[in-house]
Amino acid sequence: MTVAPTKDQIEAFAQNGPDGPVNMLNLLRFREHAEYPPNSGHDDCTGAQAYARYGENMLKVLKQVGGTVEVLSQCHAPVIGEARDKFDHMVIVRYPSRQALLEMLNSEEYKQVVVHRAAAVEHSLLIPMTQFETPLGSQK
Repeated sequence: MTVAPTKDQIEAFAQNGPDGPVNMLNLLRFREHAEYPPNSGHDDCTGAQAYARYGENMLKVLKQVGGTVEVLSQCHAPVIGEARDKFDHMVIVRYPSRQALLEMLNSEEYKQVVVHRAAAVEHSLLIPMTQFETPLGSQK
């Protein structure tokens, strides 16, 4: 299961894609019980509770690079796909640029809060998207 991007994925993200804003689609499956590092000092909790800790702290970090949470939603059983494809939450975060996201990932503030995400998440997909398009059927 994947939780964090690899070095190769970060490099590809930095080099590929249009300039300008980027929207990041996060699909998240939480652990039943959060897995903090030994002696981290964090109370036992569920993965969802650990992710809530991450979210509370992340808003401050996100603001520093000009990012915003556009959508946060609970996911339900898939209509297409298998039960193994189930995710608990979906988040779309908008960054003013790819560079802003990379800047955030390298910041000391982010490194302090990402421990909650790592403890919380069993599996995730992080998919960059371009500007939101006009929905089908709404074009004149």
